[in-house]
Amino acid sequence: MLIKSNWIMRNKKLFVGLIILVVVGGGVGTFLGINKKASLAKDNTSAVQENYAYVKSGDVTVSITSSGAVESSSTKNIASEVSAKVKKVNVSVGDKVSKGDVLFELDSTDLDTQIRNKQKSVTSYQKQINNYQKNINNLEKDINDYSNDINNLNVYSNINGYVQNLKLTKGDSVQKNSVVFDVITDNDYTVEASFPYFEHSPISIGDSVTMLVADSFGELEGTVSKISDLKSQSQYGGQLQKVTISITNPGYTLEGINVFQMYILTQNGVSIGCEEDSATIKCCETQSFRINVSGTVKDVLISNGTYVKNGDLVLVLENTDLSDKIDNSNDSIADYKSNISDVYSSISDTYQDIKDLKENYSFYTITAPIDGVITSINVNEGDYVRAESTLAKLVNTDVLEFEISVDELDILKLELGQEAKITIDAIEETATDPIIGHITEIGLEGTNMNSVTSYPVIIQFEGREDIKMGMNCSVEIIINSAEDVLTIPVEAVSSVRGKYFVTTEDGQRKEIEIGIYDEDNIEVKSGLSLGDKIKLPDTIAKANTTEKTEDSAGGFGFFGGGSMPTGGSMPTGGFGGGSMPSRPTGSSFGGSSSSRGSR
Repeated sequence: MLIKSNWIMRNKKLFVGLIILVVVGGGVGTFLGINKKASLAKDNTSAVQENYAYVKSGDVTVSITSSGAVESSSTKNIASEVSAKVKKVNVSVGDKVSKGDVLFELDSTDLDTQIRNKQKSVTSYQKQINNYQKNINNLEKDINDYSNDINNLNVYSNINGYVQNLKLTKGDSVQKNSVVFDVITDNDYTVEASFPYFEHSPISIGDSVTMLVADSFGELEGTVSKISDLKSQSQYGGQLQKVTISITNPGYTLEGINVFQMYILTQNGVSIGCEEDSATIKCCETQSFRINVSGTVKDVLISNGTYVKNGDLVLVLENTDLSDKIDNSNDSIADYKSNISDVYSSISDTYQDIKDLKENYSFYTITAPIDGVITSINVNEGDYVRAESTLAKLVNTDVLEFEISVDELDILKLELGQEAKITIDAIEETATDPIIGHITEIGLEGTNMNSVTSYPVIIQFEGREDIKMGMNCSVEIIINSAEDVLTIPVEAVSSVRGKYFVTTEDGQRKEIEIGIYDEDNIEVKSGLSLGDKIKLPDTIAKANTTEKTEDSAGGFGFFGGGSMPTGGSMPTGGFGGGSMPSRPTGSSFGGSSSSRGSR
């Protein structure tokens, strides 16, 4: 790809150096220009020629160009599926054949390959039967689960205790494994308090405890069930330890009752009193009750505060879908059994096919898999060929293609299906009437060479009889275009601080708004009208030589009074009289660009 703007971007330091040189040179040129003008007054052989241009209506087209060699989009190597002697060759190099035409006939003395293929089919059928049977087993398991769910519609308690947090009412929907209420178990109650620690008579698990109920002064008895290893200091300077005491359920709830005057009788016979004035009895455990099936509540047989025992019926649910699921599963099982019967029938048919193959030598008749042209034949009649060996090469000439390499700075401008205009070097008419192709593949991985990465792009087009494989061709891919717009020569435009100017016929500098541009013309969006006359950089004509010179107003173009560089992108920043600060949107200026011209 000949894209000069890409070269500039990759050689920025060198480019900036050249610009500085140009700027300095521009100043010297201005100084010399004064002397030259003075000398021109004395030398009648030289003259300053003023150049002008008119604002025209035309088209501006920005494109990417490249080249490649024609190839077929589809090439088939015709191979033999068996090892055999070539009995007949029905084609020659250059013959055009259609799909299905008989190309080669082999001596069909060995049919083992075909028979083995059919035997593989039998193995595949047996795998299908195994899969169907596996599905049947899964469905039978589902039916068993559905039956268990039906049995679980009557919900029974599996724990003893008091019901709380029950919020279900008749008609509510519940999901499997959801919590429907909690149960305060009727296990032991607990109370936790601090007691003095005595090393010579320590408190042990199982020690007896007595305490008084705060309201009734009734006595309760308990047992030490847990002792904390963590010690704390009492207000009197001694050590304290937390002790958990279990109280046997008396048949009624003790939760929330306060007790006092707690004494622990240690195994050494020492009675140790509680450090605290009182403590509160707590329930030992609360368990959540879950159900094992989804359904709708038909009846609730309990309420909050109800004491339930293990095995008590607490809820009745209903779920009409379970019976339907069982019926559907049974229907599916019947279908799978029918499929198994069909597969057994197929196995029988395949064995018949194996028998028929002994009378049907299809593998020994080699036909064309596609339409195309025979480009090479590798065997003669009487040759012995091995299985999978290539007998001939068949090329499809209906759809052709070629590969181009696109620079990384341009690859994102291309899309699949994008139109491409193709010129075949050997076919002159395509220079004025290009062949239309389309992009069919854009490479995902690029190739890096000399710090430049390029990507492969495939372009396909319809084949013709006069196009041969390997012919060189060129392609133009339109990136952006503007039709019937106002255009002026690129060299007429200068840039200062992001604004663009031209010099009118009377020498006045006028600001304009620009659009896309190629290496010759630039689109004018506003600031000028059709037919306006603008000034171009002056030239000095002397003898047979014509030179451009700077304008006294401060310089045309982008480079300190020079013209826009042909085939390059607009540089960033200010140089000399002012340069284009950035490339205008939609343009791809450089060697890859082409112009339709102005009219």
